[in-house]
Amino acid sequence: MIWHKHKRKAVMKAKHDNLFFKIVTILAFAIFLTSCDSSNRSTDVSADTTTNEEINNTNNPSEMNGKYIAMKVNSLHEEIWDYTIYENTLYYISYEQSSENPNTEQAVVVQIDLDDPDTPIIIPLAIPPQQLAVQIAIDDNGSIHIITKENEEFGYWGELVNMFWHQIGDDGEIIHSVVMPLSIRENGAHILYSFEIDADGNAYIAMGVGWSGEHQSEIYVLNPSGDLLFQTPIKHRVWFMFKDLRGEIYFHQYSTVAMIEGVTTMVLSKIDITSQEIIDNDITHLSVERSSFHGLDVLPDGTLFISNMKGVYDVDMESTLHERFLWTNIDNITISRGARVHLLSDDKVLLANIEEGLGLGQAKPIPFRIIRKQTADDIITAELAARAWEELLATGKVGNLTLGVVGRAVDPAIRKAIEEFNIMHPYSQILVKQYGSLYGFDQSEGITQLNNDIIKGNSPDILLLHQDISYGAYVKQGLFQDLYPYLEADEGFDMSEYRENIIRAYDVDGGLYGIPIAFAVELMYGHEADLAGISSWNMDEFIAFADRFPESRIFRFPTQTDVLDICLKANGGNMVDWVNGTGLDMELLVKKLEFANRFVSADSFTIEQTVTERAMMGDIRLMTGIARAWTQEERETMGGQAISFVGFPSEKGNGYLVSSDKVVAISSNCQHTITAWQFISHLLSENVQASENLLGYPVKRSSIEGKLTSARERSGVGGVNDGRGDIVISFDVHGATFDEINLFLEMLERATEIRVADIQVDSIIKEEAGAYFSGQKSVEEVVAIIENRVGIYVKELR
Repeated sequence: MIWHKHKRKAVMKAKHDNLFFKIVTILAFAIFLTSCDSSNRSTDVSADTTTNEEINNTNNPSEMNGKYIAMKVNSLHEEIWDYTIYENTLYYISYEQSSENPNTEQAVVVQIDLDDPDTPIIIPLAIPPQQLAVQIAIDDNGSIHIITKENEEFGYWGELVNMFWHQIGDDGEIIHSVVMPLSIRENGAHILYSFEIDADGNAYIAMGVGWSGEHQSEIYVLNPSGDLLFQTPIKHRVWFMFKDLRGEIYFHQYSTVAMIEGVTTMVLSKIDITSQEIIDNDITHLSVERSSFHGLDVLPDGTLFISNMKGVYDVDMESTLHERFLWTNIDNITISRGARVHLLSDDKVLLANIEEGLGLGQAKPIPFRIIRKQTADDIITAELAARAWEELLATGKVGNLTLGVVGRAVDPAIRKAIEEFNIMHPYSQILVKQYGSLYGFDQSEGITQLNNDIIKGNSPDILLLHQDISYGAYVKQGLFQDLYPYLEADEGFDMSEYRENIIRAYDVDGGLYGIPIAFAVELMYGHEADLAGISSWNMDEFIAFADRFPESRIFRFPTQTDVLDICLKANGGNMVDWVNGTGLDMELLVKKLEFANRFVSADSFTIEQTVTERAMMGDIRLMTGIARAWTQEERETMGGQAISFVGFPSEKGNGYLVSSDKVVAISSNCQHTITAWQFISHLLSENVQASENLLGYPVKRSSIEGKLTSARERSGVGGVNDGRGDIVISFDVHGATFDEINLFLEMLERATEIRVADIQVDSIIKEEAGAYFSGQKSVEEVVAIIENRVGIYVKELR
């Protein structure tokens, strides 16, 4: 596994203050910002309009806007085995082709000065080829120390493993080697967790013994000659070990049981080599949610410097978190579950996103970024970068991109668009990555695969989302870029040419994180006489409508779960106040649950008559469907009577819902956002939008004509099924009338909400509602559980 260990000194570099240096620095940084680096992309397209005069009038430029900037540190290798920090220098282990034997790989250490990250130093390691370099540490003299393992299977589960501790010179040659004592090697089930060197040259090695048993870890301390000074069992698993500014060795541990339950007690402990004891630090037993905790450092005064899904905090002696900065304050930062933070000099922070998981012999891609406060010069740089971005856009500069698709086959129009784009951009290819099965209704496998990639920092550059993916939840985690700056910077894009209400349905708190390429509008319909005067309704009005027909089934499938789904359609996740971070509207939820509970259970429901027979008898008052440019089938379903359309019950809109399985989003990790936006622009072009193979209705207004022409020219035989797939009534199909088309276009303009605001919230509600419907719990008990679960979920995403 890859853990962090470091020692760094607060050394201030000499600053060049002359005018020439400042100008060169600004121009160079502007080019850096426009080099398709995901960590700075939003500044590329949304330059701050602050003028030079405003900058000069700023009392404290270093605090300007309270914003932070993340600068990418480019590693030379995609796979990194381990890394450490020493005196503001990053060291990592990787492998590359041997210069002496092209058929073999050679271990190397790459040294990157974080004050000058563009001039890395590569040190080839002269270790035997049968040894695998897995851990690195730097002693107080700046010497490199490497742990290697000599075993074909890397010592997994029960095999004797030869382990070595090498001290490496500046030229990569071995200065001194130690074979690890047998007590460390004898149990092959051990897993090497972490490695450190103290000021006296003693080695500290943390080993794990798997996932079961009372003692999850052991720490071994060796003197410079390799003699075992002592070993001590650790009750819980060692999370990582590191050396603080004072040269003391700390480690963090957590309970496996607590981890499985989702919460851990964080214990920071110090290893006292004199007493050979483990001493808990004054700051200890800080309870944090396992899924949100990432890493920590120790400040010079002994307090903690901790990161989680929201940001970075100082932790005082009372174990209280004090916000230092939030990830939401930093453009295009996405934090995986394995993020680590390291405090550098000048109050800068190094962020490392690590793919977590067991597995020696599984190198990890680790994006590194330096985070610092925004200054006045950065505002000027942003203006220069915006101009440079326009030039780059005109030249179409380069970068292959991955398009992630979850559980759906890419429809022919999108597939053709990809082929066209790749022909037009030979140096910027779109590569499709499929998640999950192409068929079936269960999308969980694909969504899980996508989430795992996101956690590992391997999110696709562009995602093609559908309504079963938690769009709102992903947005709140900062996984997508705001597309408004791209729309504004693209002179070829005119919002008036598109259905603005459909696009803005995907607006979250003033940001646009996805654009539908094609869509449908979901709604309800019923007898015109029943719906007279009703154009929209909230939950109270919806229930009042149902009260008018106490003996009828009202719905096609009048079961508790189906009725609850209708009630949640427009307002499941929307009941959450994301802006203020509050939970559900509990009073509204109680109404929905109590109303759904009026109906029969899914187990006891049977279809006594066909849908058409029940509709003609007045047994079905409402049906769900999608907006179409003809209403013939809907009228036949309701017994041939006149019908009216209405939205789903909604507290915030009219209930006409935008539904799309072609929502494109740019990942926050995308390194070639110019190419990504060019591809999205291509999908929004008339060529793609007007395609006959585009499933759904195009979002570009002029492209709808082809669909309407097909509707006018309809002919043949149609039918209505009974809910079980059997056709129970047939009719001659006629083309859409003028009135039907106008009604259809009107319905498209009425849609302002997306079908599912947050599928996770809906899932929690439906999962817990079963206990109420079955009589096992009262509505109050179920609502309390739902409120607690949703409250935790909302806090995790804010």
